[in-house]
Parts: sequence; C-alpha cells; structure tokens
Amino acid sequence: MKVKEKECTHRHEVTFSITVIGIGDDKDEVIQDAREYSLCDYDISDLEVVKVQQDTDPCNDCIEEKE
Repeated sequence: MKVKEKECTHRHEVTFSITVIGIGDDKDEVIQDAREYSLCDYDISDLEVVKVQQDTDPCNDCIEEKE
C-alpha cells in the first residue's frame, strides 16, 4: 500500500482470536452472557494476534498537526 503525502501511518487495526464461554438457553442469551461476563475478565496480554492492518483514519497526533 502506497502512503499518500501527509497520510497518517500510525493508526492500525489489530484483530485478536479469542474464545469465551457463555451460558444461556438460546444462542442470543449465550452471546450476551459471553459479552457481559467473560470478556470483562479476559487477560488481554494472552490474546493471539490474527492480523494487523493500517487503518485509514488519522490518529490524534496527525489531526493536531494538521490544525
């Protein structure tokens, strides 16, 4: 990917691979349970990185620099 002049190169999107347990009577309840309880206790340092890609939005430093 060719970077345009003055384009931000700092901001990136990081995708992690995680598996959590949810408890419920149906799929919607299980997903909601996993979101509310399992994710809040997850140790982010243990997450496996799936991909990292440059984001198209400028970071705060670049926004301030342009002003």
